[in-house]
Amino acid sequence: MQHKLDGLSSQLKDRDATVTSLNAKVSALSDERDAMDRESSDRIRKLEADLRTLAAERENQVKQLEQQRESQVKQLETQRDGLKYRLEQAEKSAAERADRIETLSSELAQKEEQITELYRKSKSDEQIRQRAQKAVEIANELLSGKVAADDAELPA
Repeated sequence: MQHKLDGLSSQLKDRDATVTSLNAKVSALSDERDAMDRESSDRIRKLEADLRTLAAERENQVKQLEQQRESQVKQLETQRDGLKYRLEQAEKSAAERADRIETLSSELAQKEEQITELYRKSKSDEQIRQRAQKAVEIANELLSGKVAADDAELPA
């Protein structure tokens, strides 16, 4: 029995050694797990901080882009307003020129009519002058013939 007891005692020591060894492994694994948990927590905190930084940078970039867009919109609106004004002025000027052209065309037509009338009158006056000149010539001929006939009748 002693032998059995020694065998059992030896088995018990082996088992105690195995339990101790397993406890040491569990303890080591637990320490490793705790270290990994700390490392994971540190990584998570770092990633969260990086994420907050990136989010803040993104927000700043969005604000800058919005400001740039607003500035560009204002510039484009100013340019548009300037172009609208220039277009309105050009349309007004074109309308004024069209009115002026119409007025000048009307005046030109009147002047052409006056010139035509003056030309007709000039031609008519020319014909009257020619007739008058002929009448004067005939009168001169008649007078010179009568004067000559009167001179021939007078006793000398």
